Amino acid sequence: MCVCVFGQGWADKWDEWVSEDGIHHDNEEGRATQAEIRQKISDVRALEQAKKKFGKKAKPSGDPQSNIDKQYVEPKDKAFKVLN
Repeated sequence: MCVCVFGQGWADKWDEWVSEDGIHHDNEEGRATQAEIRQKISDVRALEQAKKKFGKKAKPSGDPQSNIDKQYVEPKDKAFKVLN
């Protein structure tokens, strides 16, 4: 069974069909589940931000390709190889 979830006064584009397992009752168990889901989302977002922040290498001035680690670049075609 699916339920249509909508917000009064909101545009129809925000309506969403949700299965039964996506609906939680407004009680202690439902609120605990909601808190767990929010924590998981928060953890994933923090991990993504950390990857963005620490995953980038600074570009030295000069050669724009010099920050690419050629050891880990996959060739687009198997007929070509990346030379160091």
